[in-house]
Amino acid sequence: MYKRLAITALALATTMAFGQATKSNADDYKVNQSGSQKITNGPVIEYTSDHSAMVAWSTKYPGGTYIAYGTDQNNLSQRTEKAWGGTNHRLEIKNLQPSTTYFFQVRSEDAKGSGAMGADVQSNVEQFKTVAKGAAPDKANYNVGVNNGNVTTDGAPSGMPSTGASGQYMPLYRMFGNGDHFYTTNPSERTSAESGNGYKDEGITGYLATSQVSGSQPFYRMIKNSTNFNDHFYTANPSERQSATTQGYRDEGVIGFIATTQLPGTVPLYRLFGPNGDHMYTTNSSERQSAAAQGYKDEGVVAYIWSQPQQ
Repeated sequence: MYKRLAITALALATTMAFGQATKSNADDYKVNQSGSQKITNGPVIEYTSDHSAMVAWSTKYPGGTYIAYGTDQNNLSQRTEKAWGGTNHRLEIKNLQPSTTYFFQVRSEDAKGSGAMGADVQSNVEQFKTVAKGAAPDKANYNVGVNNGNVTTDGAPSGMPSTGASGQYMPLYRMFGNGDHFYTTNPSERTSAESGNGYKDEGITGYLATSQVSGSQPFYRMIKNSTNFNDHFYTANPSERQSATTQGYRDEGVIGFIATTQLPGTVPLYRLFGPNGDHMYTTNSSERQSAAAQGYKDEGVVAYIWSQPQQ
């Protein structure tokens, strides 16, 4: 449905055909009134299914992640969002109807600690069409919109370790703050969490694939917000993901792809649940035992993660 884009940078100052989306006066909408914030890449449609679509874009400064959408381009009454984020943004629009044209507009607002005055910006209203009911999802451009938009001719983000095969691999960073273990594959989000949200960087847990390789599944991130505490929850199990949304968790989409069986180069990723409601993930069996001794409930192996980028 959509053309695979063979580009080294998405230059939106010119008209770009992507599916059915078109742009005009791109330089006008990429800068807000103060001129501090810009959309540096996208928005692009990474995939569509018969009930959902993934939209990605990047901004000059860290910002919130927000999409307004609907079937009437003059009435974008529905929304999906993240309260804060880095400079790379990805949101899944869910509960859509098959074979339907939707209009959308991405918006990024000032993120805490970004240091950008008046950092809010929005795109033009664009559109996509979901596939027919029961049809295979269109994933021709999956992951085009992330990693600063630098894309090689084979569609893989540049600046990442090459696998020499079907995918790329990226670090899964671990942070801890305010009683919450937080994991991200986004370097900008890692920096933002540390500088403006009270998290301490605890290094790299392992590596995820940036696109689906044999034996892998999407690794979903969820968050539950409360007055005094946030809990980030991660799973490769779609049913568990769905169940979490009924228990007060907000779906934050796919952060990468993780192995569901022990493939070469992978190690078990253990999940533990703390007495304060915190989910902790580790590949270290000693740390696993120590956490269990401190009151964490051992929930076993959630998936298998690469210990190093694969060649």
